Amino acid sequence: MYNFLKQWWWKVLATVLIIYTLIMGFLIPLGTGIVDIEPSKTNAGDTVQVKIEGYNSHFLKGNGNQSLGIKAFLKNDENLLCAASVEAKSDRTLWATFEIPADLKIESKTDFYSIVVTDPYDGTFFLANAFGISRVDTSLSSRNVSCVKELTIEKGAATTFPYREILYETIRNLFFHVPMWFAMIAMLIFSFGSSIAYLNSGNSRYDIYAHQAVIVGVFFGILGLLSGMVWAKNTWGAYWTNDPRLNGAAVGELVYIAYLVLRNSLTNDITRSKVSAVYNIFGFVIYIVFIFVVPRINDSLHPGQGGNPAFSNYDLDSTLRLVFYPACMGFILLAFWLSAILIRMEIISKESAFIDSKP
Repeated sequence: MYNFLKQWWWKVLATVLIIYTLIMGFLIPLGTGIVDIEPSKTNAGDTVQVKIEGYNSHFLKGNGNQSLGIKAFLKNDENLLCAASVEAKSDRTLWATFEIPADLKIESKTDFYSIVVTDPYDGTFFLANAFGISRVDTSLSSRNVSCVKELTIEKGAATTFPYREILYETIRNLFFHVPMWFAMIAMLIFSFGSSIAYLNSGNSRYDIYAHQAVIVGVFFGILGLLSGMVWAKNTWGAYWTNDPRLNGAAVGELVYIAYLVLRNSLTNDITRSKVSAVYNIFGFVIYIVFIFVVPRINDSLHPGQGGNPAFSNYDLDSTLRLVFYPACMGFILLAFWLSAILIRMEIISKESAFIDSKP
């Protein structure tokens, strides 16, 4: 048993991490959020009752806590308005009554407020810039309003993934789409290094390593493209857009597919190995330019590009990290596992062909 674990520990680890990713990635629920509110605007001086529709909310449980209760707020950079009363109709529906001061300071014709709900059970959640308050009488003096000194942010009782507008449940794709690209990059780096080693040593095994690593890298790249297209359809409304990051990824895949075509077009083993190694080195540089350089100098919808924040900057919270980092390690180890199998198969095939060629 000890010898088995000593030799196969990284494969066991890869299996455990992938299983962990699948279980945790799908079973941990999404955090509480606000789907919609009605009405979404009013005038200064009015009293308005706002219907709040929650997602994965437990308003009745929160409302049952008489010592704390559910609180609702309208908040922007200048003002913080407390709800005069809050009533839970169901776990998914909440009614909040706001008494808007007539002399509320309004910078423009209509100021937009985020609606914030603090629930003893679900914590604090909000819908950004969802409620508009309009000025009706400019002759009144205006003032800033704050119902509390500081809005306390509460954490929910359950372990959840963050609820993000537009992403919603598709945020789980983070554990598959991004790690697949990391696995692809790891394979291409390994292939790049192997090609350099082959040109320096002439050892044909390095050529085999480079070849099979590209095959696995292209495989994970295709999976990354497909998972990204599904994600784009749910968030951007289209499977593909004229986006520098997406186009660069597609061109990069074609560069390596051309590498595989080139290898198959050459019959002499030594010529094929040398030409493939040189192409692989230049292809890797071109790929890096298309993936990491070009998108940074052009506007892009993709997170982390064109001024758009990446997950690590704004919502890769501690719960997401618990699954995301193991997923990255698991997919990278899986990629090396697959490449090791393909390398072994090609070595056996070449050795068999050499034996068969003997008189």
